[in-house]
Amino acid sequence: MTAARKAAKNNPSARPAFQDSVLSGVAIPMQVAAASSEALTILEELKNHANPHLLSDLGVAAVLGAAAARAARYMVAVNLPELDDPSRRERFRKDVNQMVAQCESRAASIEAFVNARLENPPSLGR
Repeated sequence: MTAARKAAKNNPSARPAFQDSVLSGVAIPMQVAAASSEALTILEELKNHANPHLLSDLGVAAVLGAAAARAARYMVAVNLPELDDPSRRERFRKDVNQMVAQCESRAASIEAFVNARLENPPSLGR
């Protein structure tokens, strides 16, 4: 985006193309946050059916899902100041923060489940 930023600064007619590049720079991490939210929703729905031998995988998936959403928020935040439309900036900020909060809540629920199962494992039929 550096080249697009310089072009927009030196040539006002290049500003719309720069805004398009900024929107792309925001849209991709927004998709990552949304995908993380979807994955954590599925994991939370399926956690009660998890193979006891794969509980650590479930916990790691929860941690990484939440981390991916938080990383996406950073990528959105770094690009937001470049957007000309303040209402769009605020909408993106609100949406990504909401997705991250949902991811963190779901991940915490999954991690609590995993920790409880690891501390008090069910009988494995041995």
